[in-house]
Amino acid sequence: MGRKRRAQQVKTLDLAMQVGGPTHKHLKASPHVLAPALLIAVTAITFLPTLFNDFTNWDDNINLTENPLLIPPTWWGLWQFWKAPFENLYVPLFYTSYFVDLLLGGGVPRASITHAINVLLHCTNVGLAFWLICYLLDKLADSTDLRAHTGVSRVVACALGASVFALHPLQVEAVAWATGRKDLLAGFFTLWAFARYLRYTESRSSAAASPRAAFLRECAGLALFLLA
Repeated sequence: MGRKRRAQQVKTLDLAMQVGGPTHKHLKASPHVLAPALLIAVTAITFLPTLFNDFTNWDDNINLTENPLLIPPTWWGLWQFWKAPFENLYVPLFYTSYFVDLLLGGGVPRASITHAINVLLHCTNVGLAFWLICYLLDKLADSTDLRAHTGVSRVVACALGASVFALHPLQVEAVAWATGRKDLLAGFFTLWAFARYLRYTESRSSAAASPRAAFLRECAGLALFLLA
């Protein structure tokens, strides 16, 4: 009777370990999800007050609120930004993003929408910065003694590095100022181009097996860099 009970206990323990295996792996991987999510949440909360900002007369009027090519928003007006410079500055994506703001606002400039998109762009850039730091740190760890450090400690280091990018006072102007949108867009495409370049360099070893894929990655990285 005792042997049967012990055998049953062993089976129960084995089953628990089998069930617990994936859970343990999930817990090990969770910092890679929780850290950037927490970082983005902190960033959004930090810049939440900017949603209550209004437009200023420091270029916001020239670029958006009193821009004759945007008010009212028309496809013809949008095309003018792509065809030639406006106010001696050729930044068509910048004005295209304002065009989207106006469509979301019913054709009227709404400061809350513009500032919300600025915060969203900055949070996206923070996520890209986190990914880039993690990628570079993992590559560094493969060739140094950093391999001895746990995955959690690396994620914490990446989060700390990305938090400097996210919350540095220099970011306030770009996020809180409606016209700062162009800096956020430039940062977004620059970070994305850098990420694509790193992916391209990683795939060069397999370029002979898939030259078309490597070429497309290179073109994508170049296009993103030009858009920035």
